[in-house]
Amino acid sequence: MLDYKEILRNLRVDHDYSQEDVAKYLKIERKTYNRYESENQTSEIKFKDVIELAKLYNVSLDYIAGLISSPQTIDRKPYNPKIYNIKQSGNITNHFD
Repeated sequence: MLDYKEILRNLRVDHDYSQEDVAKYLKIERKTYNRYESENQTSEIKFKDVIELAKLYNVSLDYIAGLISSPQTIDRKPYNPKIYNIKQSGNITNHFD
């Protein structure tokens, strides 16, 4: 199986994104994203970024981690509006209404 760095590079290239495009999506510097894909770097990817990349490419976390070999697309449900609103407002009261 491929290493996650190779998987990230392949996904990016397959989607015709530059490293700069993906870095902007993740709100990180391009050089930081470059380290995520670089064979020569030992920097580890932040889990929040792995989640965002799985969303961007519509693949499972297992695929990015190299645990499965097929980039199965994920049938995602939209965000729960109540949860989304709580996240945006910072107000955690009444979230079980």
